Amino acid sequence: MSYVVQKDFTTVPNFLASEHMIQKTRQATTAMSNLTENNKQFIKGGTIYPSNDANAEGIVFESVDVTNGNTPISVIVAGRIYKNRLHTAPTEEAMTAMKDITFIDAPAMERSY
Repeated sequence: MSYVVQKDFTTVPNFLASEHMIQKTRQATTAMSNLTENNKQFIKGGTIYPSNDANAEGIVFESVDVTNGNTPISVIVAGRIYKNRLHTAPTEEAMTAMKDITFIDAPAMERSY
């Protein structure tokens, strides 16, 4: 007996425009979580750290579980980023504050199946 399963993938491709980047370790708090799955709280990769405003320091490199409290995370502080692939679009103030990050638009991707 066979069966067919359909999966919907809504994952956006990677937001890194180049492998050349500088990351720093920062502290993430539970209050910063922006994703909840199975009663666990996460900060999704591509989130502006610590806030999407003039206080922005960088971009969270990968998703992190903050369910059990404060956690050290990797934050990109310099590099080239596809801004239209980030979890949340950065504000003008945030882009100005992150002076060592270059924001560009990702090229359109087409996949032929």
